[in-house]
Amino acid sequence: MLTIVVYGLPERPIEIESLQNKLLIAAAKITHIAIEEIEAFFPANRMQVMKTDIRRKIVIIVENFHNKVTNRTDKGMRDMLAEALGRAVKEACPLGNIVCNIKPFSKDTHGFWSSNH
Repeated sequence: MLTIVVYGLPERPIEIESLQNKLLIAAAKITHIAIEEIEAFFPANRMQVMKTDIRRKIVIIVENFHNKVTNRTDKGMRDMLAEALGRAVKEACPLGNIVCNIKPFSKDTHGFWSSNH
């Protein structure tokens, strides 16, 4: 199951359900994985650091990525997935510094996007 975990969302109210739907739809569209086989989690920031700083770093980690259509982890698809997920979170948190990593990450497999590019 493809797993998307978003860390560091600000404590100000955002539409988590709407964001979750956008992430699931983006991931399904790019990877051709059924939405039912994708999970998205938004764990609370236990440290509670920078409670009011909406410019905080938000990290998206994607695990268990395997393209069932091609039976491989195509690096172009990994980059597209990282960008689509990063942009969806950026839309919900426009001042956030967003980073998205598709695991495992290496120079050969790609799968990285940053809002600072």
